[in-house]
Amino acid sequence: MAHVSHWEMVGEGAFALIWLNPKTRIIPESWAVAVEWGLTNAEYHILGQKYGSYQALNYNFNYGYQPWYLGRNDFYTPLFIDLIDDYNQKTYYNGNNRPDDRVKNYTFFCIESILFGVRDLELLKAMLKMNKSVGVANEDIDELINFYKNI
Repeated sequence: MAHVSHWEMVGEGAFALIWLNPKTRIIPESWAVAVEWGLTNAEYHILGQKYGSYQALNYNFNYGYQPWYLGRNDFYTPLFIDLIDDYNQKTYYNGNNRPDDRVKNYTFFCIESILFGVRDLELLKAMLKMNKSVGVANEDIDELINFYKNI
C-alpha cells in the first residue's frame, strides 16, 4: 500500500529511479516500513481501547525497528520512524552502528507531503529542515540523515 501510494504520488518514472538506485532505495523501502509500523500500531491501539487491553494499547509493531543496526538490511530501516518517535536507539542499544536519533514529532502527513518532491537524501534533509518540528535542531536532522546517507 505504501509503495503504491508513493509511486502514484511521485510518478512511475521518478519512483523507478529512486527504487532502482541503491543510494536512494532506502527512501521508498523505509517509508513502507514506517507506514506498516504506524498502521499496525494504530489498529492495536484501537483494539486496546475497545477491549481494555494494556498490551494492545502499548503495542509497538516490530519494536519500531529500533533493534535495527547498520548492516542489517540497509534498505529497510527505521529512517522515517526515527522522524516520528522519541526513542534514540543509539542511547538504548549502545553502538556506533545505530543512528543517533534526536529528531522527533514529525507526523505521517508532514512526511508524506515532503516525500512528494524528494528524490534523494540531501533533498529530504533540506525539506525536513524547512518543515521541522518544534524542538528539533538542524544539526540533529543533519546527523540523522547523514547516518543513513552513509550506508
